[in-house]
Amino acid sequence: MQSIGENFDLLHYLNQSPLLNNQLASMMLYVNEENALVIEIVFDLIEPEKEKHLRLKFTDVVEYMFYYKSDYTHYTIRRLKFLHDEECFYFCIDPEDELPKVSHTDKDIVRAKNVEGYLL
Repeated sequence: MQSIGENFDLLHYLNQSPLLNNQLASMMLYVNEENALVIEIVFDLIEPEKEKHLRLKFTDVVEYMFYYKSDYTHYTIRRLKFLHDEECFYFCIDPEDELPKVSHTDKDIVRAKNVEGYLL
């Protein structure tokens, strides 16, 4: 497992790169030792160099919302928003638009105080 950064370093890395056209492989939610919600999302990389997966670990989750329906292709990333609002990191894999701001119409979101990224 190779770290690709956390918080603002990860924000810069992912906004330069590689999640578009990749697919969400798994998502895990749990409460850590500090009684804070953690969400880990793993993506399958379609053009891996060495690593085949990218994991994002969101800690101190403030809000999340995901919708699933079996009629649709499951979470192939076509558009992406990853930014920092006034208090949290905002990650969205089904944004309504491509404007670099939080939108109440975005779908499939995580808002968290911290985020780490890893190549697997």
